[in-house]
Amino acid sequence: MQSIKVNIFFLFFFLSSTVLAQYFIDGVIRDKITDEGVAFANVYIKGTTIGTSTDDTGYYKITLNEYYDSLTVSFLGYKEQSKQIKDISRQQIDFQLSEDANELFETIIYADKEALEDYLFRKIQENKPINDKNKFNNYQYNAYSKVEVDVKNLNDKLMNRKLLKPFAFVFNNIDSTSEEEPFLPMMLSETLSEVYYSKSQNKFKERVLATKISGTEDESLGAFLGASATEYNIYDNGFNILEKEFISPIAASGKLFYNYRVIDTMVIDNVVHYRMEFQPKGKGSNTFFGNFVVSENNYAIKSIQMNMAKHVNINFISRIIIQQDFQFADTTAWILSKDNFTIEFQPIPNKPSIVIRKKAAYKDFLINKPQIEDNVKALKELVIVDDDASNKSKAFWDSARYVPLSKNEAAIYHLVDTIQSVKAYKTYFYIIEILISGNVKAGPIDIGPVSSAVSYNQLEGWRFGLGIETNEDFSKNIFLRTQAAYGLRDKEWKYGGIVKALLSKKPRQVLTLEYTYDVSKLRRTTEAISSSSLLNIAVLRNRNQKLLYAREAKIKYDFEWREGYSSSITFQNRKIEPGLIPFQYVEDVAAPIEHLHYNLTQTELILNLRFALKEKFLGNKTIFRTSINKTSIPVFQFEYVYGIKNILKSEYNYHKLSFYFSDLVQIKPIGKLEMSVQAGKVFGNVPFFLSEVHDGNQTYIFNNRAFNLMNDYEFVSDQYLQWILIHHFDGFFLNKIPGIRKLKLREYIDFRGVLGTLNPNNKASNKYNEITEVGKKPYLELGFGIENIVKFFKVGFSWRLTHRVPTAPKWGFLFGFDFDF
Repeated sequence: MQSIKVNIFFLFFFLSSTVLAQYFIDGVIRDKITDEGVAFANVYIKGTTIGTSTDDTGYYKITLNEYYDSLTVSFLGYKEQSKQIKDISRQQIDFQLSEDANELFETIIYADKEALEDYLFRKIQENKPINDKNKFNNYQYNAYSKVEVDVKNLNDKLMNRKLLKPFAFVFNNIDSTSEEEPFLPMMLSETLSEVYYSKSQNKFKERVLATKISGTEDESLGAFLGASATEYNIYDNGFNILEKEFISPIAASGKLFYNYRVIDTMVIDNVVHYRMEFQPKGKGSNTFFGNFVVSENNYAIKSIQMNMAKHVNINFISRIIIQQDFQFADTTAWILSKDNFTIEFQPIPNKPSIVIRKKAAYKDFLINKPQIEDNVKALKELVIVDDDASNKSKAFWDSARYVPLSKNEAAIYHLVDTIQSVKAYKTYFYIIEILISGNVKAGPIDIGPVSSAVSYNQLEGWRFGLGIETNEDFSKNIFLRTQAAYGLRDKEWKYGGIVKALLSKKPRQVLTLEYTYDVSKLRRTTEAISSSSLLNIAVLRNRNQKLLYAREAKIKYDFEWREGYSSSITFQNRKIEPGLIPFQYVEDVAAPIEHLHYNLTQTELILNLRFALKEKFLGNKTIFRTSINKTSIPVFQFEYVYGIKNILKSEYNYHKLSFYFSDLVQIKPIGKLEMSVQAGKVFGNVPFFLSEVHDGNQTYIFNNRAFNLMNDYEFVSDQYLQWILIHHFDGFFLNKIPGIRKLKLREYIDFRGVLGTLNPNNKASNKYNEITEVGKKPYLELGFGIENIVKFFKVGFSWRLTHRVPTAPKWGFLFGFDFDF
């Protein structure tokens, strides 16, 4: 018994000594001149593997299990600094770093001896095929991620303003241990997923097992922000962030863009590792600064921290930070195990900003296993969300999450819910909704859009209109809209209504019933500004508005085979009255003049097939879902139209085929190419309204989907090929000019054209109309200009290279608004 007591005493003494021997150190690393926090600075004990990095505010914390006499901080562009550690359990050690006048110099090779930086960079490149996870035939892992959205830079002066006083309770309940300043939490989401990849199937799929989100009712947003949303492969030569192509620090051409320096050597698991800093060589490319740790035995990256360089030409973003850790998985290779991503949106410098932080952890890796191929095939969508994913209990989350919530994060769920119950929050949110949607919300209905309540056009004169539609408070599965308008000049009422019903969510099936009688243009593309708006009148370059009356009834059924792959079938009847467009058509060219047709009635059956690879949506379980990436992915669309005579007074039999393709292609490192190509053919003799009327633009406002120097209804084809190519250089040239670089201007060029003809019968039947076929000589436009003027304005010049006629401009000055990162 006595020996047991002695053993317990010694055990207690040992545990107590261990606890007492721990040293808890934290602090903030700042720039000595600006007093700003230095993100991802290296904090470590020299000669050991012990170390950490500062967070995005410059804060760090480190725990030591034994006493060391000093702590060292280093970061690229600053002088290394060390400070003494006191022999006490808790202490705060802050650093102020001074700029290193020498910074990084070009690598110097001495005779036949290779510099260490050059040697390590060369070995990293040689071993990429071994260390890059893309070499695997397949792999899978479990993933946990959490995404936090906050509003920061809320100083005392701002917080004391009347607008924010209702939220004072938030600022009084913020734990200041991990934040240097108060923040207003907006959202926190968590996601648990299974992720699969197959090289042979070229598929990356994710099954969301659980998702939890506060700050919005849209659970699909939480799933979208999950494991696969922001994973960047450091072994790629570059990666796309907000449609900007960034150059990886270990890209094959990395030495053209970065300088490197070894700042520390350490031994981990009996293997020598090197910590290397990297810094941009120049200021003309999208680059980072930071550091990585590379092992000597296989030259794999063990960890990396990257901060967006300050010179990067990207709008509204003050910082982007990526931190990744890798682990040796499945006795096979190093693979990503932790992935932290921070981005800060700050439209106005030194004013409130929105900070989004994603922290992800991955585990339970399986690599090159046959069953993974079956798992990939079993998932029909790129992202599958389990039906009960959003119904998990608090107990489930407490046991299932890989990384515990910090004190701040745990409080955010309660804070966000409390904020949303504040009357001021509801008022502010209501105003923002009106500004974004243009509609005024009144319970389960929206009234608007406000911008079209009063308008003007040459056919109707002054026009007064009102629209009412339902929102999600009315139903998530049914959408209703009705509108009416009256023109003072033509003294005509226009009206219409639409009913949409979500019949099924998996597979997604939507039924639409619609009837409208209104003034319009028969356009494929959306106008930059509505033809009825007051602003349109102000910017018209051609005052001859070619408007018509259209009465249309249709039934449409949409069926989505899986996300991004859909089809639709539409039955519609249209009656067209010319309005301001002279229209005269004769079926028999030998018939007398009194047999001319002055309006048109047509019934059509339309089949549409659409393929949009990797398209993602928010609100998948409602009728109101929104595509969030359709402008940046390849889209293929095929349409077949069958014109049926003698049904509902329909006048013509014909067939029409058309194909459409669009994409946004990154061309490293000189920007991105925005392209759209369309081709089609009409079989049968028809009025020009039923052929392809190429979309013109009669304003001084850019239209990226039309021909900017072509008049409305100027060219018609029944067999055609048209293209619009716009290359955005994203400042590739202007960023290299000192002085100009600070303006962050961006250059672009565009080239647009049409090849099209009319068959002889259609040409003869439409001879009384003011239309032209393109003919053997293509219609061509060429333009160039400057984008990103004060971040959202652009100007340019366009030239009409062919078909230069007195009724259309030979060149034009255009301007527009383009909100782009």
